[in-house]
Order: sequence, then C-alpha cells, then structure tokens
Amino acid sequence: MEGKAVKSLLEVQYGISPVLLLDNYLSKAYPGKISGLVALKKPQYQDVTVLIASDEVAIFEDLRKRLYAVYPKEKCVDLFFESYQELVHPLHAVREVEEAMEKIQASGMMDAGMIYAPSKTHAKFFLPFAHTDLIQREILLTDDYMEIGILKKVFAFENGRIAQAVRGKSVLDIGANIGNHSLYFSIEAGARKVVSFEPVPLTFAILKRNIEINGLEDRVEIHNCGLGARSYSAELSFMDGGNLGGSHIVASGTGNLVVKALDEMELPNDIAFVKIDVEGMEPEVVQGAMKMLKAQHPFVMMESFEKNAPRMLAVMEQLGYQHLELCAAEYLFY
Repeated sequence: MEGKAVKSLLEVQYGISPVLLLDNYLSKAYPGKISGLVALKKPQYQDVTVLIASDEVAIFEDLRKRLYAVYPKEKCVDLFFESYQELVHPLHAVREVEEAMEKIQASGMMDAGMIYAPSKTHAKFFLPFAHTDLIQREILLTDDYMEIGILKKVFAFENGRIAQAVRGKSVLDIGANIGNHSLYFSIEAGARKVVSFEPVPLTFAILKRNIEINGLEDRVEIHNCGLGARSYSAELSFMDGGNLGGSHIVASGTGNLVVKALDEMELPNDIAFVKIDVEGMEPEVVQGAMKMLKAQHPFVMMESFEKNAPRMLAVMEQLGYQHLELCAAEYLFY
C-alpha cells in the first residue's frame, strides 16, 4: 500500500514516472510488470535513484541486504524508516497503542461504539483502530472481510471441495489477529468449531470482543497464546500501529506472553482446515503440530515469505501434501 501511495504521489503531484518497479518477492508473481532487484545491474539503471517504500518487517533486513548487494546504498532513499533498529525496536509504539486501547476500554466504547457491520458479510466487527491499522481499515473501506478474494479462491478450490470439508467440522485459526478469518470460518463457511490463537494481549482483546458481539462464544474457542515447536515464555519485540498483524514476539525468560506447541493441547478430532499466518514463525508452528497434521491431514492455508517458503514446501510435501500458490507468499496445501 505504501508503494502504491508513493507511485501515485510522484505521478500525480510531481509528474514523475518510475522507470522501474522493483519487488524482490512479487516479481515472480507478476512477470513483466514488476522486476526483481537484479534488474538494477543493467547498465541503463546505473544512475537512477531507488526509493524504498517498504515497511514489511518480515522481509525488511533481507530486502536491504539484497538491494545493497546490487546497488550503492548512497543512491537509495528510505521513505519510511531511518534505520533498521528504529523499525525493529520501536517499543515506544507498543506502549502508545496499548495506552490507546486502555482509553477505549475505560471509556466504555468496548461495549457501545466502534462496531461496524460490513454489508457484504453476515458479521459485525469491533474496529477501534480502523483509522490506522491495515486490517481494520481494509474491512471498513471494502465493506467486506480482509483477504476476501483469497478466501473465496480457497473455498472454491476443486468445485468447493474445501467448503464441503469445513462445513460442520473444526478449523484452527493460528495468528487470528482481530478475528477476521475466525468470523469467516464460523459465520460464512459454517464450521462447527473454530479454535483461534493470538498471542498479543492488545489484539487478543479485540478478537475477544469480535467473538462476543457476534454471539459466537460457544463456537469459537480463543487462546491468548502463540504457537511454536515447544512451550516457552516470550515478549513482544515489535508492534506497528499501522499493521497490528505484523507484530513479532521473541523468546524471553521474563516475558509475559505464552507460546505453546499445538500437539501439547487438547484439540478437536475433526479438524478440516488450518490457517497459519504467524509472521515468519510457520516452521516452528508446523514442527509443534506434526502429530495433528499426520493424524488428521487437514487442508492448510499458510503465509510463508521467500526466506521460509522452500523449507515449508519441502516439509509439507514430506507430510503428503501438494500445494497451490494462491498469491505471493500465500499457499494452500491439500
């Protein structure tokens, strides 16, 4: 979204058209429209200025490492962050968002205001940060579920094979955020039970409220914990008020967050579908869910960026899965 905004501003406001659109991750998905970083090695691009319009934490450091390997750092302009350290450790931002949530809770708006019912859904949403958070803003602006295009593609897979499998069965929403997918699975897809996992207390509070206002407490089981290969304590290392779903946690002996292995938990025995969106922790999540995956073999929708994707494709293949690439970094395993 930041890249689109910058491109529009340059073209409309200043009459400057880009000579090359670069994205080291999207270039494979959109050949001919978006080029990879290696294109900068071509002679005709030796004197261009590269504008970096990325705030994607999961690829931030790797992106710059790859960029500076093919193009001089002094010819690159970072539009959003002065340094990587400022991005990874803006713990003041964590506190700012937490304080905003405390004010919302104290004012009573958790019970009354900030509830929106998108016309294209059968759900209601509590959207306290719709003016800043990517997912909440997208729900408000599109009048629909976030990532509805991907969800429709998944549930239409092989003439509705997944839709038929999910109806009346159980679904796991790993990295539930505010509950966008949990509500879709329960309300639109007709899952019997949804088990949702969200480790960040602030986001979990919004998730909890979204389940309550839709009257789904008996069908959606929520856990304020992250999932990994084993159980341990963790702490929040990054939170972006512009994208709460991009929050990162790290292991910490003194942390107040909890991470568990899925196989250590009591789970339904009719799991038909699993969604995994955990900001780069998918290898650990899958490692801790091996027993469940082998025993129940549910469909799996997983976000995995280039750094982890080859590994995850290999692991899932060993478990007997085939895969379909839904879009850049988003896979369906069946």
